[in-house]
Amino acid sequence: MTFSLPSSSSASSSSTLKQSYDVFLSFRGIDTRNTFTVFLYHALRDRGIKTYIDDKDLERGEIISPTVFKTIEESMISIIVLSSNYASSAWCLEELTKILECKKTKQQIVLPVFYHVNPSEVRNQSGSFGEALAKHQERFKEDPKVQRWKESLQEVAGLAGEHLEDGRNEYEFMHKIIEWVDSTIFKSTYQLDIAEYPIGLESRLNDLNTNLEIGRNDITLMIGIYGTGGIGKTTLAKAVFNSIGHQFEARCFLANVREISSRKDGLVKLQEKLLYELLGSFGSFNIGGVRGSNVMKHMLCSKRVLIILDDVNELRQLKEIAGNHNWFGPGSRIVITTRDQHLLTYHQVDSTYEVQELDHNQAIQLFSWHAFKREKPIESHVKLTTCIIGYAKGLPLALTVLGSDLRGRSIQEWKSALEEYERSPHKDIYEILKISYDGLDDNERDIFLDIACFFKGNSVEYVTKILDSCRFSSSIGIARLKDKCLININCHQCVEMHDLLQEMGKEIVRQESPKEAGKRSRLWFHEDIRHVLEENTGTKTIEAILLDFPGGHDKICLHSKAFKKMKNLRLFLNRNAQFSAGPEYLSNEIRVFDWPEYPSSFLPSNFHGNNLTILRMPDSLIKELGGLKSKNLTVMDLFKCKSITKIPDLSSSPNLVKLDLTVCENLVEVHDSVGFLDKLSRFSVGGCCKLRILPKRFKLRSLRVFNLRECSSLEDFPEIEREMEFLHVLDFRDSSIKELPSSIENLKGLKKLYLYPGSSLKKLPSSISNLTQLQELYVAGCIDQLRSLHIVQVHGDSQVPIHIGKVEEDGIQSTPSVVSTGEECEIASTTAELTPTNSSIFNDASSSSSAIWKSLQVLTLRFCCLSESNFFTNGNYFPALDRLDLSGSDIVIFPVQSLRFDRLRDLCLNNCKKLEEILPLPSSIASVHARECTSLESFALLSEILIKNNGTNFRNLQRIDLYGCHKLLAKISWLIPSWEELSA
Repeated sequence: MTFSLPSSSSASSSSTLKQSYDVFLSFRGIDTRNTFTVFLYHALRDRGIKTYIDDKDLERGEIISPTVFKTIEESMISIIVLSSNYASSAWCLEELTKILECKKTKQQIVLPVFYHVNPSEVRNQSGSFGEALAKHQERFKEDPKVQRWKESLQEVAGLAGEHLEDGRNEYEFMHKIIEWVDSTIFKSTYQLDIAEYPIGLESRLNDLNTNLEIGRNDITLMIGIYGTGGIGKTTLAKAVFNSIGHQFEARCFLANVREISSRKDGLVKLQEKLLYELLGSFGSFNIGGVRGSNVMKHMLCSKRVLIILDDVNELRQLKEIAGNHNWFGPGSRIVITTRDQHLLTYHQVDSTYEVQELDHNQAIQLFSWHAFKREKPIESHVKLTTCIIGYAKGLPLALTVLGSDLRGRSIQEWKSALEEYERSPHKDIYEILKISYDGLDDNERDIFLDIACFFKGNSVEYVTKILDSCRFSSSIGIARLKDKCLININCHQCVEMHDLLQEMGKEIVRQESPKEAGKRSRLWFHEDIRHVLEENTGTKTIEAILLDFPGGHDKICLHSKAFKKMKNLRLFLNRNAQFSAGPEYLSNEIRVFDWPEYPSSFLPSNFHGNNLTILRMPDSLIKELGGLKSKNLTVMDLFKCKSITKIPDLSSSPNLVKLDLTVCENLVEVHDSVGFLDKLSRFSVGGCCKLRILPKRFKLRSLRVFNLRECSSLEDFPEIEREMEFLHVLDFRDSSIKELPSSIENLKGLKKLYLYPGSSLKKLPSSISNLTQLQELYVAGCIDQLRSLHIVQVHGDSQVPIHIGKVEEDGIQSTPSVVSTGEECEIASTTAELTPTNSSIFNDASSSSSAIWKSLQVLTLRFCCLSESNFFTNGNYFPALDRLDLSGSDIVIFPVQSLRFDRLRDLCLNNCKKLEEILPLPSSIASVHARECTSLESFALLSEILIKNNGTNFRNLQRIDLYGCHKLLAKISWLIPSWEELSA
C-alpha cells in the first residue's frame, strides 16, 4: 500500500513542528460517525495513537472553526474519510481545504480513505459529489470558496490512499490503516540517541544548516562531514537526522558503513537496509551489488529522502549506495561522514564541513558534566581539570572518556591517572583513533609514525626532504594523511597533529616491544635512548633515533659498539645531546646523519655513506671526511667546523645541492670537483678566513647563492666557464680578491654586486657592462675602472645608478637600503667608507651632456665630495625624482641651472657647511631642510615667500627648516614676523 507524503515543492523550517495530535479524522457524521469512523477512532486510541474527532474533544460553546483549524495544523496525519455525503457538508470541504494547505506548508501526511466511493467519482465530481457541489454553487453563487472546494476534491482524489469497495472486509481494511499509521508515526517521530551532553552541538548544527539548504526542494545535495576520529562527526550527523528528518518523505541512517561493508556481502546488506527503511517493502529481497544499485536508482529517483551514510572509508561504498545525485528525487539530502576528505572530493559532493575541536570553554563544560555532573569543575579539581583539558585538546571523545573514567575518584587517583595518560593513551581513545591508522598503506604508516615520533611542528619542506631521503613517497603520503584528518598543514606550512593522534602513533611504536626500547623501530624518549646507547641494547629493528634532551642532562657515555647492531638505522637526528666519544661503527643504511658537535675527528672507517642524503655536522671536531662517497648526498653542512682544513673530492656526489662551509676558520682548500657540481644551489665559504684555494673553474649551472664574505685570504676568483642564470647576488666584502675575470659576464642572472667595505678589488673588467640583469652595484674605495663608469645599461634604455656610499661625521656606518627594479629606481643611503676620490665615479667624460634619469625617485648622496664631480653639472634631468638628500656634501650653490627635477617634493641639505646659495626650486616642493648650513646667505624660495607673493605659487609647501643657518637668518631677521604677530 502506498500513501501520499508531503509535497516535494514544500518549503519548511528545519525546526520540529508542534504536534498536539497524531491523527486528525475528517469525516461526514451522518455517514460514518457511528460506524467506520468511530471504530477507527477507538482502535487508534487503543494503540496509543492520540487521535482527534470533533464530538469528543470540543467543549460545548467553543468557536468551532478556529479551534478545529488549529487542531488540523497541529496534527501529524490527517485521515479523510470520503463517503457519499462528504461533499454535501460545507464544513467538511473547509476541513479538506485546510488539510491540503497544511500538507503543502507543514509537511502534514494525508491519507484519503474512499469509503464505498469510487475515487473517479471524487476526481470527476460526478454522482453524489457532483450533486452536492451543484447545490453549493446555487447557495453561495459567485463565492470563490466553491471553486476552492472543487480543486481540493480533485487534488485529494489524485493522492494515493485506500479504497474500501463493496464486499470488502471492513475490519481488515481498518486494521491495515492502523498498521500504516503506526509505522508512519514511528518513522516520523523516531529519534536517534545522541550525546548525553551535547555541548557545542547546536552551534555546529547551525553552521551545517547553511550547507544543507533546507527549503531548496528543487535540487538534490550531497554534503560531506569530515574530521579526525572522535571529533563528533557521527553525533552531528545524528543531530541532522533528528532535526530535519521529519521534513522528508523517507529517511535512513546507515551506521557503521566501514565496519559492515568489510563483512561478507556487507554492501548488499547495506543496500537492502536502505531500501527497506526508505520503501518499507524490501525486507525479503535478496539483491546483488550491481543489481541493487540499479534497483535503488529506479525506486528512489522520484522520492525525496534524507540519507545519512556514517563512517564511510572507501569509494566503492559511495558508488554502491549513493552513486549519483540522480539516484534520488529532487529535494533529497545525502549526508556522508568520513575521516577521509579526499573521498568527498573524488565523489564530487556539493559541499563539505570540517568538524572542529571544541573551544576551551566548551571542553571544560563537556568534561565537567561527565566528571562532576555539573557545568564547571569543583574548586578542588580546577588545576587538574586544566591539565586534562590541555591533554584532550578539545576532542569530544577524549573529554567524554576521561571525564567518565575520573568521576568520583580522589585527587590522588586523578594525578596518577594523568601520569598514566601521558605515558600512553586511554585504551578506549586509542582504539577509536587507531582505526584511521589501520586504514593506511605501508608507505603512509611509515610517514605517519615518523611525523608522530619526530617531525610534528616542523615545516612541510623539511619533513618532505627527510622522508624523501628515506625513499618514502612523501608528497602523496603527506597529502593522504591530511585527507584522512591525521595531520594538518597550518598557515606557516608546518605539519600539525593532534596530541592524542601523536600519542596514538607513539603507542603503536611502544607496542612493538613494551619492555625493551632497543627492539622498537623508532626511539625518541631520552631515557630510552640513553639506555640503548650506554648499555648497548640496540638491535636491527631500530630505524630512527631522535635525541632531544631536557636541559641539564649529563653527557651520554657512548658504548663503543652501541651502533654495531643497528644495521637498519636510516635516521640519526641529534638536537642537543652531548657525547663522551664518537661511534666506532655506523650503518651504511643511514639516509640522514644530523649530529651537531660531533665529538670525534673522524667518521667510522666502515662508514662510506652509500645511502646518505643529508650530512649535518655543524660545530663539530671533524677534521677529515675520510672515504665518504655518496651519490645520493644532497646536503653537506659543516658550519663552524673549525678543525677541517680541506674539502675532498666530491665528484662522487653529483646530486649535492647545498654545501655550507661557513666559518670553517682553518679551511684552506676546496677541491676543484666542487666547481663541477651541476646541481649545487647553495655554496657558502663566508668567514673562512684562511681559505686560499677555490675551484679554478665554475660550471655551476644551478647555483643560486654563493657567499664568500670575509674570506680575507682569498685572492683569486674562479673562471665562470658556463652561463649561470640563477645566481643573483655576489658579495666580496672583506675579501682579498683583487681582480674579477672577464668571464664574470657569464653570471647572466646577477642583480646585486657588493664590493665594500674592506674589499681589495681594484679593477672591474669591461665585461661587467654585459651583466644585463644588474640592478644594484655597491662600491667603495679606489676602483680605477669606475672613473669611466657612469651607469649600467639594463633592459635597453632603463638605467640603474651606481650608488655612492656615506660616512657620518662620527664614523658610524648605516645599513644598506636600496630598491631598484625595472623602470623604478630608488637610491637610499648605503654602507661604505667614502673618500673624496669616490666622487670620481661620476666623472664620465664620454657620457652624454644631458643624462635623463627617468625612473629615479629617491637619491641620497650624503657626505659626498660633489664639488669635484660633474654629476650635477652635466645637465642631468630627473623627471621622477621625489626626494633628494645631499646632507653633509661640499656643494656651494644648489641647484646648478642645468639641473632639472620638476617633481621634487623633499630636499635635504643639512650640514652642507660650504653651501652659500639655494637658487629657485620647482613649485612642487613641499619641504626644505637646511639645518646648520653655516655659510648659507641666499635662499630664493624664502625671498619668494617673504617679499614677493607670500608663496602662493608653492601650494604644497609645508615646512622649511633653517635651524643654525646664522648668516641667512641675520640677513632676513627683519622680514620674519614675531610670535606675537603670528598669534594675532
